[in-house]
Amino acid sequence: MSTPGMRAAVVPWVVVTALLATPACTTKVKPYECGALVADASTAALQIWDCNREIMARVVKGKGFTIREFEGAAEFFESVTGIPPDVEATPTGAVPGEGIREDLRRWDAWLEEHRIHRDPADGRVKAAKDAEG
Repeated sequence: MSTPGMRAAVVPWVVVTALLATPACTTKVKPYECGALVADASTAALQIWDCNREIMARVVKGKGFTIREFEGAAEFFESVTGIPPDVEATPTGAVPGEGIREDLRRWDAWLEEHRIHRDPADGRVKAAKDAEG
């Protein structure tokens, strides 16, 4: 037989035990590695381009990628080329739209026509002023 005092003591104990027994979120979140390349001033513009291109190639092939990687690569290509990616907004972030394969082709074609460099002032990859061929 339990008394109201016993129930009052047992309920918090059960709640605390359940919380402690629940595993914490241990999912490792893959970082946006191309961003780390930008932080390294010795990394060449083409290396940063290739890193972002590899992410978009995985996206196009249906291989694994994170939303963080996709958003970072999409932002990179739009900022460098001026060609916006086909993205769809979701509650968890941007995801590839149907036209992402064509976007990758357009970015590749853009690079064939332009030269890129790292701006020493801000470290960002930009088209060279005399880049249009």
